[in-house]
Amino acid sequence: MVEIDYILDADALRNECRRQDLLSDYTLPEWEMLMRLRVGDVEVFGHTEEEYQRWMATIESNKLSLHVPSSAWSLLAVLSVAVSVESAFDRLHEESHSDIDVIEGVILMERQDNIAIIYIDRDRVGQAPVEEMYSAFASFAGRVRDDFLSLCPQLRDHVTLGPWFKGRAKSAVVEEPRDVIYLPTQ
Repeated sequence: MVEIDYILDADALRNECRRQDLLSDYTLPEWEMLMRLRVGDVEVFGHTEEEYQRWMATIESNKLSLHVPSSAWSLLAVLSVAVSVESAFDRLHEESHSDIDVIEGVILMERQDNIAIIYIDRDRVGQAPVEEMYSAFASFAGRVRDDFLSLCPQLRDHVTLGPWFKGRAKSAVVEEPRDVIYLPTQ
């Protein structure tokens, strides 16, 4: 069983959507939201109870409005994960290992036969059939795309993520086809 979920910060997204420079903002994939990944009985992105309590104390002492439901959740670059799903699983298939950069760390994946192994830290390792892992991540990516577009449809025109938001790209950084200019040779 693979469950991947996130908590959409709709108010923050609506506010960001009003910015004049949103469509040229290269830091868009770095926006952090609460995310969790459960593979079997392992909370891959989770924290120990002690780490969770320290985090909650920091949140309270800084008077932040962030509500973290449990130690299973972490702040991660949700959009970065979503736009990387296809390319990460392509590399996992071709090279038997892959990673997804989430700004604050790296989600590592390895393939052994038809089993995908996923972790950030070696103390929380999830294992599931590759097809099941891919299905969960692809569904997650589709949900992120739909959620973001429902609140900010102009993301279809984002400078780097536009093709992904339109469903035409496998990764966040896509070069649009350009005319080739031939310079005269001497």
